[in-house]
Amino acid sequence: MAKQAIDKPTAQEARWQAWGQARQILDLLDIARDAGIDLRGSRERTEPSAGVRVFSPFRDDGKTPHFLLCGAEDGGRRGRVVGAKDLSTGETWDLLAFAVAAWGCEKLEARDRLLTLAGVNWESFVRGDKGKRIGNGARRRLERERNRAAVSRVLDRARSAANAPLPEVMPVESLPDFLQAHYRAGWEWASKWGAAMAHERGWPGHWAHELIEAGKVSAPMLPWEARDWDDRAWHESLVGLAFAVEVPQWTASYDSLTWCWTGYHQRFFRRDLSKSWMYLPALFEATRPRNDFQRKVKAHGRRIEAAPFVMGDPVDADLFVLCEGQWDAITAWGALGGFDDSLRASTCVLGLRGAQGVEPFLRHYGWVLDRKRPRVLMLPDNDTAGDLWKGRPADFKAGKPAVAGLVDRMRKLVGHDRVGLWELGERGDDFNDWWTATQPSTAQLWERIRSDY
Repeated sequence: MAKQAIDKPTAQEARWQAWGQARQILDLLDIARDAGIDLRGSRERTEPSAGVRVFSPFRDDGKTPHFLLCGAEDGGRRGRVVGAKDLSTGETWDLLAFAVAAWGCEKLEARDRLLTLAGVNWESFVRGDKGKRIGNGARRRLERERNRAAVSRVLDRARSAANAPLPEVMPVESLPDFLQAHYRAGWEWASKWGAAMAHERGWPGHWAHELIEAGKVSAPMLPWEARDWDDRAWHESLVGLAFAVEVPQWTASYDSLTWCWTGYHQRFFRRDLSKSWMYLPALFEATRPRNDFQRKVKAHGRRIEAAPFVMGDPVDADLFVLCEGQWDAITAWGALGGFDDSLRASTCVLGLRGAQGVEPFLRHYGWVLDRKRPRVLMLPDNDTAGDLWKGRPADFKAGKPAVAGLVDRMRKLVGHDRVGLWELGERGDDFNDWWTATQPSTAQLWERIRSDY
């Protein structure tokens, strides 16, 4: 039997078939980069990625970004942006529509430029070639360009951050009475946890009890579980460990201060038993208040910034120790003799709270560092966030908040020779991991500090 003739697609048909392949690997961010469009969100350190809101490149968004980047739902490359929606106007863009608007060209011209960008040869569809029409080389080229662009953005932020002016000091508000009472009500439960908390961190038992006595740590009820404390039906699943958030209010000469207790940072466990953290007071914008406590918090109408966890007095400190997080700050304070009254110099230990904690740290402590030029010892975690403290964007992933160039910033503030940087432990370790594994004495730590300056 004679084979039935099959018509080959026309050039236009072949181009559209090729487009069906190309859109499986293209990313809207590739198009924006090629068109010279800077997609940025309200927070400068937030990388554009699927699920992130950025300012619209096609109209004035004002102060709030409404241009939502939409991810792939077809099992393609994870995190790929394949469209966008303007949440203010309701207008939507797929890859082709965005290219038309970004390049300012006709639809067919935009399609052909996208085929070139993706490295897809439309002529193979005319010839009827079988197999892949998208070369691995084209895929690798796009990935290299994406990685280079992401790393370049981090390095640019690192360079600009080192020379940026210090954030302006802003007024803060004390924690309202009902939240203070709520936090203090958790001291009893925190005391029950003291021994377990010390054991978990490898601390001497009295460290945890001194923290609770000083009001630094509590275990108040979680906001969605809040009820009358006289009801004995509650149990430990209703409470969460919390650390006080305190902000220094400096005098004009920076020779004295008063402390303002603004809130607390509380741990809770999600349904999958993963740990998470929240700050109180908060606005509860996305949820409807479930009880009187949440209604009071929402009526308060304030949220707090992620000011550092503080151990020691920063007024006359000639050594500031910077850690990633409150756990490491407590360990560093104790390891240096803070709980035993054996500190050999006036020392202040600060635990920066994540990526969002860098700016509050600079706002409330940067001015005194710039004025008094103390020594600064930095103890970053041995992970990606620690790399970014050091301005090394290793393992950077788009969409993650980046903390870039903090070491350089400290060197600019107090002088290059007055900043010490310790890189400790195995990959993934923090200062607490290193300290519990090596158990250095207080004298050994101070000897190492003296050798650094």
